[in-house]
Amino acid sequence: MSLIQERAKLASLGLASCLLAGIFTPLKSEAASFALLSEGAKVISWSSFYTEGLSPVNWGLGTAVANLLSPTKTPWASNGETGFIFGLNDSNQKLTIDLGQVRNLDQIGADVSFYPNDRVVWDYFEVRVSLDNVTYMPWGLIGAKDGIRDITTPSLFINQPLQSVRYIEYGFGAHSLDYETGSNDLRGSRVMTLYANRSDEPSASVPEPTSALGLLAFAAAFASSGLLHKGQQKSQDNTHS
Repeated sequence: MSLIQERAKLASLGLASCLLAGIFTPLKSEAASFALLSEGAKVISWSSFYTEGLSPVNWGLGTAVANLLSPTKTPWASNGETGFIFGLNDSNQKLTIDLGQVRNLDQIGADVSFYPNDRVVWDYFEVRVSLDNVTYMPWGLIGAKDGIRDITTPSLFINQPLQSVRYIEYGFGAHSLDYETGSNDLRGSRVMTLYANRSDEPSASVPEPTSALGLLAFAAAFASSGLLHKGQQKSQDNTHS
């Protein structure tokens, strides 16, 4: 066997091995998100809503609420605002959603204002959950209810072992630390998106081919190896004859 033939065979076998490994690697399902209008979720209560100084468009409050459960944001005010804004001086800012049915979750969170010193969530982020909208149990708390700034990131998530949930209460602490223009009123915090997730889980332990295209690629590599071997054998036979 010539050096060129040997290298070609090794390359072909290597390709087949790589393809085989890629095709039969156990897959993971995508994370499931249930705090979406498209999944039947809806916001059922809010502690307050900001109306001062903004001219509503596109149904105003209704759009602001819908934006919380949608990846696509629509302006609800004439200045282009898309986030949900709590009212002035709200000392206990809360939003509650109904997932529409019982869901198995292991992660709940929210995206809040990402503008520094503009309607931020600063003291704490709290989540409570329920199956009946009557009895709520604690899910988790980021920060402490101590009046000291603990929240420094706009993406807030709390993970727990998988459990059944239908109703979720999101607590964002007291109003922001910035004042309403020309007054002593403190502005409400801004919330962009609410989340209720089930994280990725491995697929069945017996792996399956990813696609017909992958199988064809593997088959082509395997066939190439076989044809190369046959060519080498024929060459050797001719040499001996």
